[in-house]
Amino acid sequence: MKFNSWPEGTYRIDKHTDWVKELNGFEIADHGLTHFQASRASAAEFEKLSYEQCIEKINKALKLFKKMGINPAGFAPPGWGVTHNLVKALIDLKFEYIAGCVDDTVEVATDVVANQAGIKNVKAFFTTELNGIINIPRNWNIHRSTIDRAEKIIKMNGVLGLHSHILDEYLGEKIGNGITEENLKNVEKLLDFIEENSLDVEFKNFSEVAKVQITEKIIPKNLA
Repeated sequence: MKFNSWPEGTYRIDKHTDWVKELNGFEIADHGLTHFQASRASAAEFEKLSYEQCIEKINKALKLFKKMGINPAGFAPPGWGVTHNLVKALIDLKFEYIAGCVDDTVEVATDVVANQAGIKNVKAFFTTELNGIINIPRNWNIHRSTIDRAEKIIKMNGVLGLHSHILDEYLGEKIGNGITEENLKNVEKLLDFIEENSLDVEFKNFSEVAKVQITEKIIPKNLA
């Protein structure tokens, strides 16, 4: 059975050179090759793929990035489809980090783990080493998370990882946390609050975050 998708190559990075020119100063992570499996309804591109298939897809994506002068240090799994084969492939391809889990509803506390989507039972507010690659959590939804939640994360010296999508709708499915005027205003309110209250915050890209605050080294059961 085939499932609907955009025509192949619609959002291929080398077709959008003007957009790439505007990325100076931004860190870019790999988000897969197609974000899609033609034989599956799920957007989790890497689910059920072998190690060799993961390597092949990631290398194809890296080739496109490098063509545009971009060398991704990190990986954000499409559809939260994180598997042992994918993690092993990322480690062998020398990726520094994976943004492999999201939980924007769990209680804010130092020992709390993420279980909403992606890798399970890793720290929700701190980085975790997964057998050689660093997991960076995303825990603040730009559409629905509160200033109070952000303040709690900051005051316990946690990683405040904002989570959003470029599009607010994906193949007819409403996502909600896309880059919209309303959601960007929420981010502006957060930044204003941090400045007005002189909160102790260090703004870092994910590569920089991956080098600090590692609280433990684990291998979750679903990745063992």
